[in-house]
Amino acid sequence: MRASERAALGIAHVPEGRRVFATLSVMENLELGSYRRAARAHRARALETVLELFPLLRARRAQLAGSLSGGEQQMLALGRGLMAQPDLLLLDEPSQGLGPRIVEQIFETIDRIRRERRLTILSSSSAWSRPSSCATAATCWRRAASCSRGGREALLADSRVQRAYLGG
Repeated sequence: MRASERAALGIAHVPEGRRVFATLSVMENLELGSYRRAARAHRARALETVLELFPLLRARRAQLAGSLSGGEQQMLALGRGLMAQPDLLLLDEPSQGLGPRIVEQIFETIDRIRRERRLTILSSSSAWSRPSSCATAATCWRRAASCSRGGREALLADSRVQRAYLGG
């Protein structure tokens, strides 16, 4: 399926490594996120929502995306994905290369988006603790095979998950 067809179905992807358009401004990056036909009509409202979620982006709206810190670029990448007003948001390693405080902020925002918009979010992460705390369901993988699935508490209690991710 072509990327445009996936977008038309309401699927947005925030890639690993953020992949912002470095030579474009924060605002131009966000506007590019609303390429989906269904999102264009509501671009102004979506932009206001994104800038409310990430106030730092409002302050940096004219700044080149390539000059932002890693955490700021991740906020921008998430915001760009949300501009598409997706039904399904795919996040690939949203905490990769970020400091603990920024990771906490990013996942608090992801959880807020999930709760308030009732948006389905599928996230991959090699870090266990924070993503699992805002997940309604999770699957843990070990050597390309599912080793356990379920809610957070069930996974934390599973000895296979403890060995694979928490040591022991």
